[in-house]
Amino acid sequence: MSSILKIHARGGLGNRMFQQMFATELDKLVPGLKIYGVELPEWGWASEVEPCALECDAGTCLKLSHHRLDIGRIAAQLRDGSIQCFEYDGWACRLEYYDNLSEFRDMFATPSEYEGVGFPEDVLLVNVRAAEILKNVHQDYVPLPIGFIDSIVRRTGLSPVFMGQLGADWYSNNLREKFSDAEFVPSQGAIKDFEIIRQSVHVVIPVSTFSWLASWLSVNNQCIHMPMLGIFNPLQRPDTNFLPIGDSRYIFYRFPYFKWNGDVHALENLRYSVASQSYLRLCEKLGILRGYVSSAKGMAERLLSLA
Repeated sequence: MSSILKIHARGGLGNRMFQQMFATELDKLVPGLKIYGVELPEWGWASEVEPCALECDAGTCLKLSHHRLDIGRIAAQLRDGSIQCFEYDGWACRLEYYDNLSEFRDMFATPSEYEGVGFPEDVLLVNVRAAEILKNVHQDYVPLPIGFIDSIVRRTGLSPVFMGQLGADWYSNNLREKFSDAEFVPSQGAIKDFEIIRQSVHVVIPVSTFSWLASWLSVNNQCIHMPMLGIFNPLQRPDTNFLPIGDSRYIFYRFPYFKWNGDVHALENLRYSVASQSYLRLCEKLGILRGYVSSAKGMAERLLSLA
């Protein structure tokens, strides 16, 4: 009987893309793996939906969640039959799982109708993630401080264009007030927004798996301004790894441990700086990017005292 991977598709487009990437990596390690539950209609993909219980006994079904997994061990158990079915409702957002960037660029190829939608080299594209973030749904998803965006605009001298989840909310209104001469482009749908980020030259990404993937998969981005904030901060979320250290496209910005609770004053008073290579190397040496620590906050204090 075939080994089975049952994905519980959930979350926005970025999270579901990570689920598909994880399924692709596991499929390489387990010959004949049957994959159910992938839901990516935005990219024209949907797998056959079939409950795992129909094909395997509960006693041979492993159920896991979250981001950090021992993929090699899971694959070995599926191959030797000690488990028959693996049910997964996490997202596996750890960069080391996905070594072959070109493979994923091909997997999520730009649709022909969206070729050429990016902004040129004299523009700083700022992708806006608002919507549910402003409602404090998840404390590790943090809106970008407007002062932080302003500092990048001033330093680069580029013309800012704001694109994405723009509405009548306080965040969008504050952006329009602060950058009154800038261009504001509301969302044009998930895939077109994704491709605008992907095909632009200079981008500021918000705390968003969607925006992160659009930049990471890009061949056009020459400079990606990435805040180490919220879920992107390895001190705060050692279970994830979003930092492609060594990729020359990125400028990383070091932020403190910060849980978003709707306090705009606290958000705008966050201190930040460009992360030095020594700081990034220290993250690696302490094992934070590999998820070996259990107390992110305690490790953060230690790291800050050493850096």
